[in-house]
Amino acid sequence: MMSILYGHQDSNISWKQYARGGGVGSGANSGFSLYYRLKRTSEFTFRDLRLWGMEMGGNNSFAYLRYKTSRKYHSFEEAYAFSTFAYRQNTRTGLNLQYHVNQGIGIFLTSYGSGHINAEVGYAADVSDYLNTSEKTSYGKAGIFWDHDFPFASGSIEVETFMQVGDTKDSDLSRTLIECEFAVPIGKSFRAIAGAEKEWYHTGSQSGDVSFSLSLGWKGTLNWAL
Repeated sequence: MMSILYGHQDSNISWKQYARGGGVGSGANSGFSLYYRLKRTSEFTFRDLRLWGMEMGGNNSFAYLRYKTSRKYHSFEEAYAFSTFAYRQNTRTGLNLQYHVNQGIGIFLTSYGSGHINAEVGYAADVSDYLNTSEKTSYGKAGIFWDHDFPFASGSIEVETFMQVGDTKDSDLSRTLIECEFAVPIGKSFRAIAGAEKEWYHTGSQSGDVSFSLSLGWKGTLNWAL
């Protein structure tokens, strides 16, 4: 399958970068968060690197490093193949570390002048350390993503579910993650961003409060031809 995807030359390469910093709150805890994103797009390819961390005191912290790559099919441009690699640490849910990978097929359900909706299905696997107990798990992955540009702002909603399909020994680590974001531009390069995020495990063995954030963001372009 992948040999078919890489049979054509890439073109129209664009690099963008984003950075933000601000406050975050979850339950009775509050603190600060930092975020950086580097994105490369072209006619048929997408590369996305994200680094995100937050610290709320009381041993409540979150660290996330993710790299995602995808390529559209030349014969059916509404569909694409993707791969994601990530490292996470989330002390709120007892997650000391997690090495995660998922891959599969996505499709743009609808694209319109001010936004789009796309969905993904695939396979995922991770190696996690929950309170010094190693968990090696595999999942079926499904997600739906909505991006929309309003007249004076932009918004997005992401929902991803990982249903454990193997390696169940001590616990079921099936989980769902919901993230939403609303950004209002300030001039050409800055934005005021409000966001919310919640991850919960279907068995309730690990739970986490909703995290709310308010930050100031910056975006810019890079004149790279790579």
